[in-house]
Amino acid sequence: MASSDSIEVHISFKKAQFQLNVSPAGLLSDLQDLITTHTHVPLHAQKLLFKGSNIRPGHPDDMTIHDAGIRAGTRIMIMGSSEQEIDAVRQTEQRIEKAKETAKYAAPVPLYRRAEVRTIDAPVSDDIRFMGIRELARWPRASEARALLQRLASDPGIVGVMKERGWRVGILTELTPLEVTKLGFNMNRGQEISLRLRFEEGFRSYSSIKDVMFHELAHIMIDDHNSDFHALTAQLKRDSKKYDYSSGRKLQESADFYEGPLIPDSEVDQGGEGHRLGGAGEIMDDRAVRAKAG
Repeated sequence: MASSDSIEVHISFKKAQFQLNVSPAGLLSDLQDLITTHTHVPLHAQKLLFKGSNIRPGHPDDMTIHDAGIRAGTRIMIMGSSEQEIDAVRQTEQRIEKAKETAKYAAPVPLYRRAEVRTIDAPVSDDIRFMGIRELARWPRASEARALLQRLASDPGIVGVMKERGWRVGILTELTPLEVTKLGFNMNRGQEISLRLRFEEGFRSYSSIKDVMFHELAHIMIDDHNSDFHALTAQLKRDSKKYDYSSGRKLQESADFYEGPLIPDSEVDQGGEGHRLGGAGEIMDDRAVRAKAG
């Protein structure tokens, strides 16, 4: 039973609620000891929140309940973690540190899996729409990847639409196949365009890579994937055809120019958003594309 000079305070911790009877002249730490009994949150981890106050660990040892501003009927919310929860966090941190230490002595990643690149300084087309190209020099078949970038950079349809609009790109690069969520990106509206030329098992078809190129070129003008962006992407594809046909015949799309599995043209959009390039379509991620191809 509460004494005549005691007050009742209301405590809430997570989903639990309870009342405690304490003396205003008693030490705040005595109240916190009672709170620990009910919540298992140690005194050093308790934060007491109530109207107008925020009592954190480190308050003076001689602070009384009254000095803290707690009155009869005060509703106090307790924030903090139990010793068991603190121990669990501590053990997790220890496991992470141990894993980091172990990783120092792990076998190095093979060079061909590192996304290191080599800059090509020579111009890649007479029209100079792309100021340089950069393939993944330490991946297998790097010379084929470089040839594919050069083919894209000098493609009459691509160069034609860029020339028509006065566009230039600083550098055209190969996106690492280890980046599984993107087919391409445009950095700073044409400073760099990076295209995924292959999955780990083989090169993608030329026409599908070219589709992504038009998508990224559209980002020179429009950042968001809105209706204007998709209209511009479609317009670039249409305009490119008049340059592809300028010699009186359609340029060969030789999808068999590269050995190894080729991925069909119905591929996902960049960023893992799952839109078919050039219009609305079914949603697929990289794994679904490969499953459909197989």
